Amino acid sequence: MCAGGPRALLDFSQPHLASERAAAASWDLWHSLLALHPPAVPLATFVARWRNDPQAFPGDRWGDEMLAAYRAQPLIAAYLDHPFSLDMDFLGFVGPADPVEHPIIGYEGTREEYIRRFTSPDPRNTDVLTVDGWWLEGGSHAVHASCHPDQCPHDRPAPALWPGSEAYLADLPDDTILVRLRCHA
Repeated sequence: MCAGGPRALLDFSQPHLASERAAAASWDLWHSLLALHPPAVPLATFVARWRNDPQAFPGDRWGDEMLAAYRAQPLIAAYLDHPFSLDMDFLGFVGPADPVEHPIIGYEGTREEYIRRFTSPDPRNTDVLTVDGWWLEGGSHAVHASCHPDQCPHDRPAPALWPGSEAYLADLPDDTILVRLRCHA
């Protein structure tokens, strides 16, 4: 996801409002689709069959057929193919762990709890590239421009954790272009 623009045009009064609206739309979509489609079999059931029954998905070493079968269920397909699913339709293995379902699937809390859980600001996940060239990542890393982290002669900004990154960004000059990205490699 990407957003931004000139600092003067951005509203910092409710920095998480867009995320809250997106999470709410995701919740509402899931619950409207539940009324239209038969219930879906949980992903864990497909994973167990794939691991324990050699005939279930023969020759499917990487789980591609298993994931495709899970995703082909009408409810799952309708949800993951919709833009309100927050573009979280990737199903796959991350490391040795089992694949993880979209957070709404099987969620047992309330709408308000879901919105709060997936939009609450977590200062550990606030990464900022400052105007003076410091990349502050997750409160644990601060890298200055092209300096090597262990050999940087510059004083590290304090605090390394940015619980007030919105305040920092809101105080920048009006013509500063701000870009918010959500991506990870």
